Order: sequence, then C-alpha cells, then structure tokens
Amino acid sequence: MLVFAAAIVAVGVVGLVERYRLASLDRELATLSTRIAVAERDDARSDRLNREVRRQRDLGAAIDAARDDTALAANTIVRLGNRLPAQTWLTKLESVRSGSWTIRGRSARLDDIRVTLAAVARLDRTASARLVSVDAAGSRSPLLDFTIALERPR
Repeated sequence: MLVFAAAIVAVGVVGLVERYRLASLDRELATLSTRIAVAERDDARSDRLNREVRRQRDLGAAIDAARDDTALAANTIVRLGNRLPAQTWLTKLESVRSGSWTIRGRSARLDDIRVTLAAVARLDRTASARLVSVDAAGSRSPLLDFTIALERPR
C-alpha cells in the first residue's frame, strides 16, 4: 500500500509540475501573441512609411528634373537673346514637355528674322527650326512680327 500511496503522490507531484509548466507556457504564449500583434502593426506602419519615402523621393526627383529643365530653358533663352540682331526682340516664348518651343518676336528687317531663325536652329542641332509666320506689326509700324517653331524629334 505504501508503494501505491507513493505512486499516487508521485503522479500528483508530476501533475502539479505539468500544470505549473502549462500555466507558464500559457503566459509565454500570451506575451508572444501580444508581441506578434505589435510587430504586425509596426510592419504595416513600416510599409506605409516606405511607400511615403518612395513617393517623396520620386517627387523630389521630378522637382529636380523640372529645376534642371528650367535652368536649361533659361540658359537657352539667354543664349538666343545674345544672338539676336540689334533691331530684333523676343516677345513671347512657349515650351511644351517634349522640349519643343514656339518663339515669337518683332524685328525691323526681314533679313534679321532670317538671322534669328539661324540662331534658333543652332541652339539644338537635333531639333528642326522653321519660320511659321511673318506679319506686319501694325498698319503704321515698320516692324514685322514673326513666329518660329523649334521642334524636337520624339
């Protein structure tokens, strides 16, 4: 009987140890579940932040490209202005994303418009410059209005 009582005590002790281990594992599982939930939220936040960083970088690159295009356009206008004959003025410049330009101006002489067209053609050897129109500036004015197109290949 003593053996039987010892066996029951031993089973009881093993049972208590296993219950303690089970409770300990349940607490650890609860802690890990909480940590996993926090990590998932952090992962989602990290993904959102990474998308925002990529968007901001793309936007910054687009702004830099626009800034470079603007600086290039300003330099082109200066170079063209430096090549104009004395009695010729630029009155309007228009550009499109493709890099093509429409240049309007006024000149006292038809030959000065030809010189201006040649100067525009020298700005970009890959583009084609053509005279679009020449008109009298007004009925009493000796000046001529002109339009030149500088078209870049696509």
